[in-house]
Amino acid sequence: MQYLSVGVALLLEYLAPVMLIGWHWARRHRRPAVPVLAGAGLSIVGLAFVLDLRGGPTLNPIGVAWGLGAALCLCAYFLLSEDNGADAPVSPLLLTTAGTGVGAALLLIAGAAGILPLTAHAGVTILADQAVGWWLPVALLILMSAVLAYPTGIVAVRRLGSSLASFVSLTEVIFAVVFAFVLLGQQPGPMQLVGGALILTGIALVKRPRVR
Repeated sequence: MQYLSVGVALLLEYLAPVMLIGWHWARRHRRPAVPVLAGAGLSIVGLAFVLDLRGGPTLNPIGVAWGLGAALCLCAYFLLSEDNGADAPVSPLLLTTAGTGVGAALLLIAGAAGILPLTAHAGVTILADQAVGWWLPVALLILMSAVLAYPTGIVAVRRLGSSLASFVSLTEVIFAVVFAFVLLGQQPGPMQLVGGALILTGIALVKRPRVR
């Protein structure tokens, strides 16, 4: 996001579902069903509509490289979270704890070495137009964005599979638009509504061969 707009960065990261289809295609040496390919195309087009990228953003090659790197990391998250038919799969809570613990340790090491600037401030902050203590948004970030989000996400991946779960995750953008409308008064436009419908249609097409 230092080099690209938020919309373009998010669009690049959410190329992960298409990358996963290519990964499974190369691994199994079998072309995905036509509905899967059609669903992938519709979901990506729908995502572009939701993000409303008509402003003509300038694509910085460094930013594009970071965005594609984020997409690869998202692919790894879905693949590592998948059950893969193991007799005794790792508990979602343990997998989340280990993953975030290793990530936190690496960030602290990078900060101590001066590679990554780390600063923290305590005091009063503004949340939903109300002055609250610093601990409240921190607690919400911990509970909602980590404690609840990651274990439930891993359970979803194991029930749906990495490919389908990655497409369902595209609805994160739709929910972001809805929450922005409810909490911030940012009303979605017609383009975003059309994009949301395309994403849901793409998910339905991807899911259809599995149901059969």
